[in-house]
Amino acid sequence: MKVREDKSKDLKLNLLIPMLSGLLKCWGSSIRMKVYGKEIIEKYVIKDSPSIISFWHFGLIQLCCYFRRLPPTVVMISGSKDGEIAARIAKRWGHIPVRGSKMKGGLNALREMKKLMQQGHNAAIVVDGSRGPARIAQKGVIVLSRETNAPIVPIGIAAKPVLRFNSWDRMILPLPGSRCVIVCEKPFIVPKHVKGKELESFRLKIENRLNSACMLAENYLQKG
Repeated sequence: MKVREDKSKDLKLNLLIPMLSGLLKCWGSSIRMKVYGKEIIEKYVIKDSPSIISFWHFGLIQLCCYFRRLPPTVVMISGSKDGEIAARIAKRWGHIPVRGSKMKGGLNALREMKKLMQQGHNAAIVVDGSRGPARIAQKGVIVLSRETNAPIVPIGIAAKPVLRFNSWDRMILPLPGSRCVIVCEKPFIVPKHVKGKELESFRLKIENRLNSACMLAENYLQKG
């Protein structure tokens, strides 16, 4: 009975994923994008990979659509049921989902990401995780940079008009035709020797840079 239920769910997902993927692409193409710091993406993400793209969970939908054309990127995605949909869409777009979160399988996921990055792939991490607290950096991205010597590229986002969900992260969904601003802050690498209190100082560093990038994005958006 369990096997039959699993097959039925899998069939439904196989039908759902192409439709969702197509809808996201159409919606994403309608957004009017302005990117500040394109040279950072060009240098660190496209030319000098591997690097670690980092951002807050609230901007996940728009940023995933924006970065979907990147070369195959290793993406940490929660092992939850919702995460299964995200993982399949990421795979359909040519990326490499690695399942795990702070609550379950996070360390194994980081080890797997490290192996894949050593093969030359970029990585992408939602820095406040799949359950938050919102805009509080977790240490996973810091550990991954330390272990791979890869630069962390902080990305901030703002858009209007948006639909804002009543979720822990207040996730935004820019409406079709919305204006959206992306800001890339200065990348940095976490040295191999960093541990303990120093690790906390780098955690605060990425938290501050992400908040700064989001604030700049909001300012640019208001100025038009």
